[in-house]
Amino acid sequence: MKTLYLCGAGNSEGVRLALRVNQREPRWDRIVLLDDDPEKHGSDLLGVPIVGPFDALADADPDRDEAVNLVARTTAGRRRARARIESFGVRLTGLVSPGCDVLGADLASDVLVYPQALIGPEARLGPGSVVFMGAVIGHEAHLERGCVVAANAVLNARVRLGEGVYVGSNATILPETTIGAEATVGAGSSVIADVPPAATVIGVPAQILLVGSTGARPRPTCDVDTVVRALTDAWCAVLEIETLPPDVPVFEWGATSLGALQVAGRVRTELGIDLSVVDLFRFATVQELARHVADASPAPPRASGPAGASPATAPVPPSVPTGSIPAEADLVTEVIRVFQDVLDRADLGPDSHFFDGGGTPAAAQEACQALQEVTGEPLCFMQVARHPTPKELARHLRASIGQPPSCPAQGVMNRLIHRHEWHSN
Repeated sequence: MKTLYLCGAGNSEGVRLALRVNQREPRWDRIVLLDDDPEKHGSDLLGVPIVGPFDALADADPDRDEAVNLVARTTAGRRRARARIESFGVRLTGLVSPGCDVLGADLASDVLVYPQALIGPEARLGPGSVVFMGAVIGHEAHLERGCVVAANAVLNARVRLGEGVYVGSNATILPETTIGAEATVGAGSSVIADVPPAATVIGVPAQILLVGSTGARPRPTCDVDTVVRALTDAWCAVLEIETLPPDVPVFEWGATSLGALQVAGRVRTELGIDLSVVDLFRFATVQELARHVADASPAPPRASGPAGASPATAPVPPSVPTGSIPAEADLVTEVIRVFQDVLDRADLGPDSHFFDGGGTPAAAQEACQALQEVTGEPLCFMQVARHPTPKELARHLRASIGQPPSCPAQGVMNRLIHRHEWHSN
């Protein structure tokens, strides 16, 4: 009996794809699901039973049985799932939706191509790549190993995706554009220029929101004073004020996350500097950020101090009840758990940096939603940018009990993020 192991029970579309492929051309006598969540064991998806964890692959026959990696929520998580499957010696196979025209395309043996996807001639899909429903891969486009292209995204002709790139739903990438390895393209974005490795881009046209450890943000040739003037002018225009002291946190003047996006755009236009929106919140004064961008002095520490804290981190009045929120030590543990779940990183600890661990704005929003259920306190993703370690964020949450939300544009930014919803599977 030949068995197909579907690894990951969070994707019913993948289960249906396997069933359709097997109906069209029977290849397996039995199809089962594996998932490491014990609460799912004994149930089924579309009639396919969930029989155990990934470790059940130890019982597979490597000479006959095959496995499909259905994990596609993040490319990093997908890569780890692939490594686990391969450790059992079971051959990975692919699933291509019946009726999908792949004539003239070069597909690795373990790719997943979902219904209504369009694969152009001379396109190349590297090992472990995924193309979701309705996505378009233009002619001569090239996807390296482990890429994920979400539903209805469009890669035009000769686009190149480096290893581990994630392209969100409804995103568009113009012809002959290169996306660096491990980069993320936000849903609904329009990419008109090359994207550096490990960057997160979002918007129309897409702008760099974050640059990871393997990327490189362009640095200016001008001095710190020039950057200070540009930042000051930009903030004054956005906040509609006449002056902004360079050594006073911008939050004290009404800065918001939406305003930070606008300032980043203005500085990019004037000086050609790609500012990370997270840096605009991490380095809270114009002087600090200018020094950081120009590399004129060592970057200030990440921990929030008196100069970098927003007004919402003031001490909690004694009258505020604290019984509904865990003690700080327990809260640190809870934040660690949420970060580990969201980033699929079991190695994170109390001092682990969320964004250095592979976090994105969308992942930060997901973490905030999970923590809000625990604490009952409102959160937006910029609070994770301001307090990026579990220890810092737990301390901030304790200090914010009963206070107004510390992200003044929480509703605006939430609507912005939802408008560019990041596809997860």
